[in-house]
Amino acid sequence: MSRFYTSLEWLEEKAGNYFKRGTGFGNTFFNPHAKIVGFDALQQAWEPHWWCNPPFDLKEPFIAKAAAEARAGNPGMMLLPYEPLTGWWQQGIEGVAAAVYEPDGRYNFLKTDGVTQKKGVNFGSVFVLFTPGYFPITQRIRFKRGIAEDLTINFRETLEVAA
Repeated sequence: MSRFYTSLEWLEEKAGNYFKRGTGFGNTFFNPHAKIVGFDALQQAWEPHWWCNPPFDLKEPFIAKAAAEARAGNPGMMLLPYEPLTGWWQQGIEGVAAAVYEPDGRYNFLKTDGVTQKKGVNFGSVFVLFTPGYFPITQRIRFKRGIAEDLTINFRETLEVAA
């Protein structure tokens, strides 16, 4: 993705590492062609076909924003913890989102170096599709993880070749 929003805290941390070590954004995978277009995604209009990986402790306001953007004609997808029995899920996802894509297992979360696995991630996550329209039933779509490898897609290598 060539345009994104970030938090000031993330940028300050990464820029601080840049100036301390003089090594770009350290080990963080960062698209050098990307353009930061805002610092508070909840206050900005989102572009159609957005992607959102919200801070999970702020998932509810991001879900509300995603639904509002979809109603305005800007569809997109969000990564969320899979917690269908919770109140926030029942209110913000069921009958609001068009579809929930359920992987065949849990994803491993990585630290910002892109290699080291985070410890203690004990929940599953799903991709939630928000599109314009009314959905009395949010569809569930199961899929097999690893399709990028099956299609020989490697985003990181693509960026390295383009640079």
